[in-house]
Amino acid sequence: MDRVFIRKASDIIGETNTGLSGSKIVEYLSDYAYKYNVNIPYPTVDSMKEKCCKNKRTALYENLSSFNEEQQYLILKNLCELPIFGENNDVKELKTKLILQYGDKYYNQKQEIVENSKVISEHWLKEYSQVYEIYNEAMVKYNNNIFDRNLLDDLRLSLELLLKVILKNEKSLENQNNELSKFLNEKQNTQIFINFFNTILNAYTTYQNNIVKHIKNFKKLNKTEKEELDFFVELTNNIMKFLIENNKK
Repeated sequence: MDRVFIRKASDIIGETNTGLSGSKIVEYLSDYAYKYNVNIPYPTVDSMKEKCCKNKRTALYENLSSFNEEQQYLILKNLCELPIFGENNDVKELKTKLILQYGDKYYNQKQEIVENSKVISEHWLKEYSQVYEIYNEAMVKYNNNIFDRNLLDDLRLSLELLLKVILKNEKSLENQNNELSKFLNEKQNTQIFINFFNTILNAYTTYQNNIVKHIKNFKKLNKTEKEELDFFVELTNNIMKFLIENNKK
């Protein structure tokens, strides 16, 4: 695992005001050292003092450096999921980057996200690499319960970008109705379905634009809000899949 990434992760998780305390850092890392039979330089707070460790971030970095790459991945992921970081956006972003950059290599997680979830497979989006990159990041957040506003933004952006590519223009999602109608008509869809599809797309943008305003705490969705989000994700999948299928005609 890249040393710069581990250093940055240590800075975030060991941040002075919002991160883990020095005692918690050595406690958690000592538990992992015991689990994996690894010697770490700072197993206790006293050892930090004895070895004149600069700060808790350094202790975390040097302790993490004692583990192999797969162990580092699992430790960082577990640390990111601690309850103390439930409202910490920097840690949420760190977890997302961790999974996107290393999940497929060390834990096969990114592959599982694509293949085992109710999402569009890479096969559907392989010709739309930029769309896939944004869409996959949204799915990483969704499948790891990282419910933030960026999840919806990523879904919307991936759909908007897909339409721009297919329709060969730079219009926003809200302004694609005319071009989309022409496209669907050329693909021999019925007029009643074209009207229906545009209605769905208009409702999609309206819901997406307003859901953030309605949900007070996006990081702690209630059951109904989670069900709506599930539906919204599935709807995005269906719209994108239909557009891609039509584009192949």
